[in-house]
Amino acid sequence: MDTKLDSFVESMAERMTPSDEKIGEIIGLIQLNIRTHLEKYHLKYMVMAAHSGLPNRLLAYICQEEFIGTPLAIVGLTDVDERTQHARLYNFASDVNGMVLGSDTWTDWQLGTYHTGIHYDYCPFWDIGRGFELPAIARYLGIEPIVDDGDYRMVDVVLNAYLGNFDSNLSTQMQRFRHLPEIEEILMHHEFGKIKRLQNCAVSRESLGLPTKYGY
Repeated sequence: MDTKLDSFVESMAERMTPSDEKIGEIIGLIQLNIRTHLEKYHLKYMVMAAHSGLPNRLLAYICQEEFIGTPLAIVGLTDVDERTQHARLYNFASDVNGMVLGSDTWTDWQLGTYHTGIHYDYCPFWDIGRGFELPAIARYLGIEPIVDDGDYRMVDVVLNAYLGNFDSNLSTQMQRFRHLPEIEEILMHHEFGKIKRLQNCAVSRESLGLPTKYGY
């Protein structure tokens, strides 16, 4: 990595890392939302897939029965594709009257690496970045990182700059690195992910000449 870019990414840590107080609030809100959803629909279990990544480890910790008041079932799914895993999760959840939890993040969404075509009942990290925010929550809870977790700090810096989430001063500083191959690669993934972010590629009723209302 370019040393100046590396220094800039490091300098963004203080700005992009939530405080311990904020992290405590975030965790409390996630747990409250899950409890509210469970109570509203009279669900008896939380259900999630067993994976070793940081988002899954963090989700499993936050959703422990002692915090939520509802059992958490972690379902091991191996040697099958994602869609089959998803079907099995929902079949299991249906059997136990449960809700399926997902661990995709804001960074996954922007890179197009989230679980395409798969919809969870609740995905608490959907607007949380993997670069600074998710690791900060993990540290707050004492969850140790592993090599496979990866380092998404530069990814989150680049994506936020590209999406216009930096002020003019920070944007000008980032513009100096726009030509670097590592920046180009991140933005390439973001652009390629557009088709996935469009969700279902369908033809509208209007374009087919079919009515949308009747009796008017």
